[in-house]
This record gives sequence, C-alpha cells and structure tokens, in this order.
Amino acid sequence: MVSLNSILTLGVLGGAALLYFKYGGLSGIGSALGSAVSGFGSGVTQGLNRFGNLVETPQSNAINPAQRVTEQLDLGDYVIPSQEQRDPMGLSSAFEKSGLTFAGLEQQFNTAARIDLTTGERKSSYGVQPLDFTFDGTGGINTGRVGLSDKTLQAQRELSREYGIPTFDTAGNLSTFAGASWTVANNATSGGSSV
Repeated sequence: MVSLNSILTLGVLGGAALLYFKYGGLSGIGSALGSAVSGFGSGVTQGLNRFGNLVETPQSNAINPAQRVTEQLDLGDYVIPSQEQRDPMGLSSAFEKSGLTFAGLEQQFNTAARIDLTTGERKSSYGVQPLDFTFDGTGGINTGRVGLSDKTLQAQRELSREYGIPTFDTAGNLSTFAGASWTVANNATSGGSSV
C-alpha cells in the first residue's frame, strides 16, 4: 500500500517539475521570483510613503520665486505677481515674502483684494492702499496697537469685519484684519510684533 506521505512527496516534486518547465528552467524561475520580490519591495515602499505621488511638483511656468510660491500655496486670486525674471527655485525677497504673507491673510479671510508684489499695494473695490510701511524687512508683517484705546481697536475690528479691510495703529503696524486683531505685550511702548 502507498502511504499518504509518498503521495504528497510525489505531488510536490511533480509541481516543482511543472514550474521548472513552465518558466523555462532555473533562469526563468529566478526571473519570476526576482520580479515578485521587486514588486513586493515597491509595494512596501509605497505603503511606507503614504503621500506617494502627492509630493510630486507639477511643471511650473513661474518666472521668479514669488510666482512659484504663489502657485504652490494657491494664492493666485490674492496676488498681482511681479514680472521680474529670476531663478524660480531661488529665494523670494523679504519684500515679496511680506506681500505673500499679507496675501495669505487675504486668502484666510477670503477677501476680494489682491496684493501687488511689485508696489506693495493692496488693491480692492474700496481702492488702493499702500502696505509696504507695515512690511518688517524679514518677510513678516508688523502688527500691534500702539496708540489705540480699547474702544478705537473695537471700532477698527467692526469696520475691518464689515468691509474686509485692514486697519493700522499710529506706528503703522497692522492692528486688525477682517475683524481679527493681534495683541502685543506692552502695547503702549511696543513697536509691534511680526506675523
């Protein structure tokens, strides 16, 4: 009588022989195993990198760093770009960074104004408002409430909220924007802080 062990052994050997001839000998089996291992490695890599294709940057038509940042942060509706041609992969100037920071506020509060990155002006249906005096020189915006009483600041907040306009303190710092305000320690003596 033939044992079950013998039948299983013959089945495994027969399956191995079938695979050997189907894949074209040892080289064919090696290729099949290699591609399987490669596919497994690729799957593991993609599994570990959850963001996968999301980190790929599409081709850009930017002619300077500020335009590249505008594209990346989707600020196009809030910026009037500079037409100065520079290496798009370089660094934006401090002036441009401040303008882009202000454009980020415009985007955050969804206003209908645009920041001109050449002149530093805010252009809206209410007119043109120069902003370059509030740019801090390092890429931020000076904020504060120098010379503003609590009542004045509250009135500014209401105007700012209703009309979507920025308001400023007596030192030229941004005090409110679309109803939001920034407080600074020692407001009476402080020149403001930077956003």
